[in-house]
Amino acid sequence: MLSFLRNKWLFLALNVSLSFFLWLFLSPIPNLFYYINVLFYLSFIYIVIATILIVVRGRLLDGIFRRNKEENHSTDNASTPSFTSAIFIRSFLFQGALLGFAMAISLAVYYQIS
Repeated sequence: MLSFLRNKWLFLALNVSLSFFLWLFLSPIPNLFYYINVLFYLSFIYIVIATILIVVRGRLLDGIFRRNKEENHSTDNASTPSFTSAIFIRSFLFQGALLGFAMAISLAVYYQIS
């Protein structure tokens, strides 16, 4: 799955097509206003997931999830939640940022039209 996330442009194309189909099939009236809403929700989801992954990667939650030293004698970092890939986090930040940028451009076009 990480190999799919490494190709960020293919993943972005998948997200844009997903937003287009969500807009087309779920909006009551397919206009630019509802497309901006769909882009906002998708970019918000990606940015929240990336923020959570950054907090987990920053080892903030390790003290909460770490067991007593008597119970866990190994010092393996893979057992703690901070073992997340930087590529994975950057992928979510990239998707959220570009979808948010597309939302901002669509919003500027929307206000220029109306």
